[in-house]
Amino acid sequence: PADFTYLQVSAGGSHSLALGNDGNAYAWGSNDHGQLGDGTSIDRHAPVRVKTPDRSTYPNLPADFTYLQVSAGLDHSLALGSDGNAWAWGCNLYGNLGNNSSGSSPSVPVRVRDPASPVDKSKGLQAAQVSAGYHLSLAVGSDGNAWAWGSNSYGQLGDGTGNDKLVPVPVSFNLALVITGVRF
Repeated sequence: PADFTYLQVSAGGSHSLALGNDGNAYAWGSNDHGQLGDGTSIDRHAPVRVKTPDRSTYPNLPADFTYLQVSAGLDHSLALGSDGNAWAWGCNLYGNLGNNSSGSSPSVPVRVRDPASPVDKSKGLQAAQVSAGYHLSLAVGSDGNAWAWGSNSYGQLGDGTGNDKLVPVPVSFNLALVITGVRF
């Protein structure tokens, strides 16, 4: 359409994501792990629409669901949905999709699990912003906390451990009181 524009873009390892003003997410480039979210593993040299989450899997998905923000990682992708949930697809080798599993690489969006109820498939991480990295994912929760999941071999999740996480964990802030001066 003549009035179509892109609102936001994100560059990944070898794929790209964009958010259209029509509320759809678009992807192109390498798709060997399903990171384009179009239900295939076929590389695309022009943008294809990222699928809307499957209503049979997510029956409470609003009829007017749209994407609000996208972020491309090395070979996985994240998006913020208009339902307030974080969504992920592509490589899940280290649990970087946050759906309480690892290994499989879904080529369609799956909901990132609610950290308070990681086994409950009906609940998701309520988020305000998402960011995909090198086999890890971050989000600012709607609660204002930073959440992280996926590869953690360098402590990059910020939870004080070096263990991979399959669902979001809070980024811990061990802020020590710092005395900057003393007055008498």
